[in-house]
Amino acid sequence: MTAGQVGSPPPRPRAWPVIRWILRGLLAAALVALVALIVVRQTGSTPLAAPETTPATTAAAGPTPSATPKATPTPTPTPTATTPADPGTGGGGTGGGEAPQPPANPAPVITSFGGTNAVICPTPSEAPAPGAGQVEPPTVSLSWTGTGADSAFFGIGTKDAQAEPFSSVGVNDSIAVDFQCPQASQIYTITLVGPGGATSRTVTISNDGYKG
Repeated sequence: MTAGQVGSPPPRPRAWPVIRWILRGLLAAALVALVALIVVRQTGSTPLAAPETTPATTAAAGPTPSATPKATPTPTPTPTATTPADPGTGGGGTGGGEAPQPPANPAPVITSFGGTNAVICPTPSEAPAPGAGQVEPPTVSLSWTGTGADSAFFGIGTKDAQAEPFSSVGVNDSIAVDFQCPQASQIYTITLVGPGGATSRTVTISNDGYKG
């Protein structure tokens, strides 16, 4: 050992500053914990105010009003209309007010009747040479249908084929006849006869050709 080293203090360990900072931290933490404990105790010792209770007010129930009965109106009788008696029946008879009854057997009905509308009669110049025959007249074709009849008649040049029949035909039938040239027109009639009477219908066929 040298003379200069006699009496000098021993060197401090290097960990001393670290230990000192740790101690300071522990002391600060203890101080904070102490302050927090004091605050908690003061807060817990203060009594909480009890909530005020408002007394409920009980309303006194009054008497329930009773319903007043209503008077039931008396129905007014409805006057009955009186039908005046028909003066023609002698006061209350039933003969004058009834509708007429339909006949037991209605007349026949012609539902359709028609056919040829017009013909063309030939001129004399169109006739063949003597001895070679003659010109055929135009043909009239007609047909008809009907109901409610049990017989029928066809007539030419009359409006009542039953009174002046050309031929007896069927209720639903047809016919073909020669036109009477050189007439300007001709009428053809169908008449149906049944239990309810007779019904006639007429058509007129015109000649658009030679009329003489």
